[in-house]
Amino acid sequence: MKRFYFLIAIAAMLVGCQHREHADLIIHNAKIYSVNDNFSVMQSAAIRDGRFVAVSSDAIIKARFYSDNVVDMEGKYVFPAFIDSRSHFFEYANSLIDSTQPQLSTIDLLKKAEQQCFSMGITTVTDFGTSYNNVKLIDSLQQKGELQISFYAVLEPSVENINHYISKMPYHTDKLKVVSVGVDLDGSLADQKAVLESSYSDSTNGSLLVSADSLLRICRMAYDNGFQMCVGCVGDSAARVALNTFADILPRENDARWRVENLQVTSIRDLRFFSQYKLLPLVIPAKYESSRERLPEILSRRQLRRTYAWRRILGQNQGILCGIDAPYEPLNPTLTMYSAMRQDKRAVRNKQGQEMTSVQALKSMTIWAAFAQFDEKTKGSIEVGKNADFIVTNENLTTIYKPNLPEVKIVSTYLCGQKVYDSTEGE
Repeated sequence: MKRFYFLIAIAAMLVGCQHREHADLIIHNAKIYSVNDNFSVMQSAAIRDGRFVAVSSDAIIKARFYSDNVVDMEGKYVFPAFIDSRSHFFEYANSLIDSTQPQLSTIDLLKKAEQQCFSMGITTVTDFGTSYNNVKLIDSLQQKGELQISFYAVLEPSVENINHYISKMPYHTDKLKVVSVGVDLDGSLADQKAVLESSYSDSTNGSLLVSADSLLRICRMAYDNGFQMCVGCVGDSAARVALNTFADILPRENDARWRVENLQVTSIRDLRFFSQYKLLPLVIPAKYESSRERLPEILSRRQLRRTYAWRRILGQNQGILCGIDAPYEPLNPTLTMYSAMRQDKRAVRNKQGQEMTSVQALKSMTIWAAFAQFDEKTKGSIEVGKNADFIVTNENLTTIYKPNLPEVKIVSTYLCGQKVYDSTEGE
């Protein structure tokens, strides 16, 4: 009799499964922040072949799908995985050398850097100023399955890169995109190397690292070959050179998504370029944390009011990008968010309320960052058809008490539906 009831139960399960779709992974009992257009919050998601096939309520997912891999999130928060729009991945990897492991190879260091990124919830990393050899190495390691992280290469305009990539069609695989060229026009603000319209307190102005004529040639080459251009401009005078150069090349209606990066001092009269030429602004909020004590010593009050004008810049765009800039700033996306959400008005004498909201800061490292990498159809939000790249946290990143945000721990990180980091492992 027991065997009879057992067979009946198996038969019922099989019949039920015939009416339901199979999923490789189901997560449920979660608070899933989709970061879609409606910023909707769901409970459950089904994943198949590395992509979300449904995101809905627990009841609907249970009725539609079955899986051998069902994860109860126990009420935890689920967000899209972070996309870092500007860092120096190879330099960060080299910074991980320590005295206990002095013999680590470049490949070992890259794998170590990848795991550090996963532990911080980052599944897509940018390498600004990538060399030809570094791109080839990343491509090779990804093809062999030795590196899993997605890689956005912003090429240095070297002869090798020009001959092998820039003079040809943009190159990309499932994990690697080589569609961008980058240069930095000036140096840091705190070191008085940024190029300013008005001089520093010691009467210096900084100097360009790349001449205006050279920048024009590089931008023209990028445009003619279908590459995105990314130009780092810390000072307002450097930004004006980049913006005028972009305006000389780009038509008003374009989808080139050219980027002006590392903006720290901006002129109000130049902000119109962003909307007119559909340019994307990128800021590094952690620079505010590392330089704010120094700035009142070297800048005038008028200049201070023009620093870190994030909301004013955002007003000219549908989005703004936040880069981490590791290894020069800590590899911590939640610290980046926190820095974007706060400004000490006494330090910068900025009375305009330029800090971002929590939602804006989150979007700057997810859906807006995906758009800047031409990946908005596959990344940046938790929606049907997109890659199942997501993180799990015990805290709500959109409502947590701001000072606690940098200390938020990532519980787990998923890349294309596969868990690549679990904080509980080794406990």
